[in-house]
Amino acid sequence: MIKHSSRLATKLICAVTLAPVCLLLGQSDTLRNPRTDGPSRHLTIVGFKLGKNTLADVQARLGKASIRQCSRDEEASKELCYSGKDGTRIAFKAGFSGGWSELDAYRVIARDAGSSCYSTCARTDQMIAANVETSGGLRLGISRQLLLTRLGPPKTTKGSELVFQWHSRQPMTKEQAEGAGKTFKTPVTDPSYDVQDTIKVELRHSKVAEFEVEHLVTY
Repeated sequence: MIKHSSRLATKLICAVTLAPVCLLLGQSDTLRNPRTDGPSRHLTIVGFKLGKNTLADVQARLGKASIRQCSRDEEASKELCYSGKDGTRIAFKAGFSGGWSELDAYRVIARDAGSSCYSTCARTDQMIAANVETSGGLRLGISRQLLLTRLGPPKTTKGSELVFQWHSRQPMTKEQAEGAGKTFKTPVTDPSYDVQDTIKVELRHSKVAEFEVEHLVTY
């Protein structure tokens, strides 16, 4: 078996079908149990799903915004940033896993948090506010204690940042396997993608001040 995991390969053939998730607004301060729900309940925000929607989809719905890169890395993600009426911001990202077009991450940032890269974002009145949350209940303002209770122990902790991570395998469709074989000119003997889901949380006064959900699919 030949294992392909380069970013170029990912850009060429990444694709994955995810379980449906939805947006809930103004729900109670709870999170669903990740041991039964998994990270899929956090892959959608304001109607945009990682691994499905694109930067173009975001602009078509939320309006034009300048594409930015908040990292100097050669393969840095392309990002669109939008700000709601209350100053809450959401940055939508498309990096190597999404071929710099399909969304593979998003970041939700409280009004008084975030790096300088997100100090100015395009204004939108559509659904972006401090109470926006995933269908798993992840949102700004929940307590550290509740976060740990629901997500379990983080993989790493560095100061005020907590990182949670899951790994899984996603079967390819017949078409995807055929496409991978043509791309690499090698028969696909293990028709599955490696999926890494990561949730990074920044705390302030023991409450969530910003969080990023990342969905990386490689072969």
